[in-house]
Amino acid sequence: MAKKILIIDDEPEILETTKWAFELAGFDVSTAASGEEALPRAEEFHPEVLLIDYKLPQMSGLDVL
Repeated sequence: MAKKILIIDDEPEILETTKWAFELAGFDVSTAASGEEALPRAEEFHPEVLLIDYKLPQMSGLDVL
């Protein structure tokens, strides 16, 4: 069973590139473009790892944690 990782970043290029790299490494990946989007996604997906951009609009990466 693949480890689950949730990637949170407001830059689409970084989000997709990072997702692709982790999927190639065998992770089950979910993404969110904001902190507000990430919170319900984390509750549904139950990630084992969070990779969070610190500077997000409205809700910082620290606020997400």
